[in-house]
Amino acid sequence: MMSFIRKNAIRVPVVWLVMSLMIVPFPPAGRMIAHGLSLQASVWTVDALSKVFRASQPPSTPQTSIDLIAAKNEYRAAQIAIRSDVPLSNLNVQVHDLIGVNGQVIAASNVSARFVDYIELSQHTQGLSSEQLLTAPNGSMLYPDRITNDSQLASLAAHTTQPIWYSVYVPKLTAAGMYTGQVTLQADEGSYTVDVALEVYDIILPDTNETDYKVDNWFSSAGWDPTTWTYLEQQYGIAKWSNEWWTVLEHFADYMAKHRNNTIWLDPIAYLEPDAQIHADGSYTFDWSRFDRTVQLFIDAGAMKYLHGVSIFSKRDGRYHVQMLQDENGSAKLAWVPSQSTAANDWLNHYLPALHDHLLKKGWLSIFYQSGGDEPYDQQDHADNNWLYQKIHQLAPGVKTIEAHHLFNNVYEGNLDVYVVKQDVYDANRSYYQNRQKLGDEVWLYICNMPTGEYLTRNLDAPLAHVLLAQWYAFKNGLGGYLHWGFNYWSNGDVLNDADAPWPGDSWLVYPDQAGYDLFSSIRSEIQLEGIQDLELLRMLANNGEPVLAHQIAESLISGGTQYNTDPASIKLARKNVMDALTNRLTNDVFVDPLDHFEGIYRKSNGFLIDSSNPEVAAGDTGRLSRVQNTEEFIVYYKPNIRSFSAKFYSDSGSDVSFYVSGDDENWTPLTVEAGQPVNTEYGWFGYKLSSSEIPWGTNYLKLVFHDTNPHEWLPQLGEMVLTYGYVMDGYMIDPLNSLSNIYDMSDKWGIDSANAQMADGDNNRLTRLENTDQYIVYKGANIQSFAATFYSDSSDLVEFYASPDNVNWTLVPHSDGPVWSTAYGWHGVTKSASGIAPGMNYLKLVFKAANANHWSPQLGQIYIYNDPM
Repeated sequence: MMSFIRKNAIRVPVVWLVMSLMIVPFPPAGRMIAHGLSLQASVWTVDALSKVFRASQPPSTPQTSIDLIAAKNEYRAAQIAIRSDVPLSNLNVQVHDLIGVNGQVIAASNVSARFVDYIELSQHTQGLSSEQLLTAPNGSMLYPDRITNDSQLASLAAHTTQPIWYSVYVPKLTAAGMYTGQVTLQADEGSYTVDVALEVYDIILPDTNETDYKVDNWFSSAGWDPTTWTYLEQQYGIAKWSNEWWTVLEHFADYMAKHRNNTIWLDPIAYLEPDAQIHADGSYTFDWSRFDRTVQLFIDAGAMKYLHGVSIFSKRDGRYHVQMLQDENGSAKLAWVPSQSTAANDWLNHYLPALHDHLLKKGWLSIFYQSGGDEPYDQQDHADNNWLYQKIHQLAPGVKTIEAHHLFNNVYEGNLDVYVVKQDVYDANRSYYQNRQKLGDEVWLYICNMPTGEYLTRNLDAPLAHVLLAQWYAFKNGLGGYLHWGFNYWSNGDVLNDADAPWPGDSWLVYPDQAGYDLFSSIRSEIQLEGIQDLELLRMLANNGEPVLAHQIAESLISGGTQYNTDPASIKLARKNVMDALTNRLTNDVFVDPLDHFEGIYRKSNGFLIDSSNPEVAAGDTGRLSRVQNTEEFIVYYKPNIRSFSAKFYSDSGSDVSFYVSGDDENWTPLTVEAGQPVNTEYGWFGYKLSSSEIPWGTNYLKLVFHDTNPHEWLPQLGEMVLTYGYVMDGYMIDPLNSLSNIYDMSDKWGIDSANAQMADGDNNRLTRLENTDQYIVYKGANIQSFAATFYSDSSDLVEFYASPDNVNWTLVPHSDGPVWSTAYGWHGVTKSASGIAPGMNYLKLVFKAANANHWSPQLGQIYIYNDPM
């Protein structure tokens, strides 16, 4: 029989928060092997998400091998750190082929190992919370970021840690399976060899120009902000439109193809400037050859699927101005005139139809997005933008309008096609943007210098996981794209060594390789790539018939802009679960904590020790958790989606322990446990087990509270904790209705209500109708057996349930109502359920009836569905 739990017992979706590196989901592939001279040096491996500082010391139990998992057509990385008590000379790194179990090869040409360089910050990120601020062990303001193109280092000073970025690309035709190889570190003083293990999954990611997820890192080439493209020329020492300038753009295109930046930010007006002709009657003749050459350059590199036209507006003297071309001594030059002015109207009446016709001719019309005024602020900004959007739709039909918003507003409906919103704005107005999506608009994620605080940033002194988790956030919320304003908005200073301020790392993600007219990558950019790859994997899982599972895994890492888990091991485990699910290998895992040490505990109060004395009282157990004084103390375990546990205790009398569960380490719910039969040990002591297999889905934290009501501080003692955890759903599907993504089919008048949570037991998201007519939703699952749905209402709650084997022929399912409980403001809650549904029913339909008193009532808070795939 299925056991249902009221939604206010535990919050869904759920969040993992930051934890120490205790989870090691994959055993080491091998050990560090030392060759040559004996050195006073340490070599250890580090995950790609941890920043290695000059003063970083090797951990007490270092990893000495690299362990990676990857799909085909993706990059995955790790780091090698080296630190010596004596100077090292002529240090170089050599990569080798990775060999599969049947002799398959990932050639060394697909592998790289490059030294990481440091950037000096003049100040820490303005507003970044102390919890998210990363600081060097010695307080240095040097932060690792730029990845050099070098695998050789002339010298490494003593007592200085040097990270090496190790990266593998897995070609599409690579056979799935395990691959092993080595990395060799060679110096005049000796050498080291580090073992590598890579598991390749039988999954192929789409190419950059094949996916419909938009990645849009604004980059400077020509136009938009004249200062920034001037700095582009200054950094390389080149002139615009020169052969070297075009070489730089070619390298930009190659870089963006590799890093899945498929939306290309260009200013058509700036590309028209050198060759445009302005006639005496005010008409224009446009030569599109420079623009076409640039677009084709990105197409040929495999970097482009979408085009984004640079903002036509620029803020000058407090008012948006239109960028245009004006005659200056017989030549066309960029100029700006006030929005809605006669000159602006005349210009747009010429330019927009010409843009439309050229895009149509080239076949680029359907992929072109046009921005108006970036980050509109006041009523005048809104009026100017709406004026421009209307002109675009009128004069260039087919061009989509797009804008980045740092504040919420709802004045663009019908004029704006793509809302690009910051996390704080989206978090606070999720239901509004989900409704815009349902009406056909796109919504993207916008990351910029603010907000900082606890929000995800890509700053140099913030966790690298922030950069990756932004993509998990985008997937979790069903967002269609990602935009950041600063790919290479360099200053005219020494950008290879000094950071921008006051948000270091916000203005540029890459660095100019001046000698090669190329780019240096950064560890932040590589982690952004890994996050985009993760998003593609999640999208594949959702599109392969597992949307609920994909969202559950995503929500276990992140549920909001300030609620997330940055632990590298947890992120790798979540990725592994996605890949295992895609290849039908997903299983639940078991964690055993013998309590011989504290390492398996996520968090604890201070009043504990490990007791190894008198093992005979504990059936020979030489390590048990015990209090040091008779005060209330607690421990917390953390694992993704805890399913059950069994705790082994020893005592001679009292055993007053309580258990609590949480999804987010903040909201705790008491858990009822089962007590096993006591078994006598020695000296009047006995052992017993407390366990539960009825833990709500989405529990990531288990808290044990040892109460001060026990007769002695040493009672009881915890000898062993066994946790099962994972995402194998065992026939359950739980939809928390925080979005519409888990619904298989629906009518067209639905929204997510986030207001007045108190009338719904604190539930921040409920499904509600937008008009008082019959509206339906449909869930899909193999052989649905039963369900339980929690509703909230201020009057009637008329809902009918139907089941179908084929989504065509429907049968009414009788249901029963549970007890009604009061909430707030005259509202009430009720659970409607049914069991024993006829075999072979693969679809469940809920019909909210027009006979209800109001369109907003009832609201669906969550639904549990049990199916038996047999």
